Amino acid sequence: MKDTDKTKQQLITELVEMRQRVTESEASQAESKRAEMALRESEQISRDVAESALEWIWEANTDGKYTYASPAYE
Repeated sequence: MKDTDKTKQQLITELVEMRQRVTESEASQAESKRAEMALRESEQISRDVAESALEWIWEANTDGKYTYASPAYE
């Protein structure tokens, strides 16, 4: 149906629905940004702990290759 064939109330209803979707999208983006920041902070804390530990801490991928070795190993 063309917009020109719709009633004023139908157009208003569509606009309200579109605004709601935009609001939901903005909220989702904000939540994603908060989660990303929390992940970065957590990664930094983990990195700081690993770098200050006196023990060897390592990470390996699924192929068994080391992807991280703490400074204690070096």
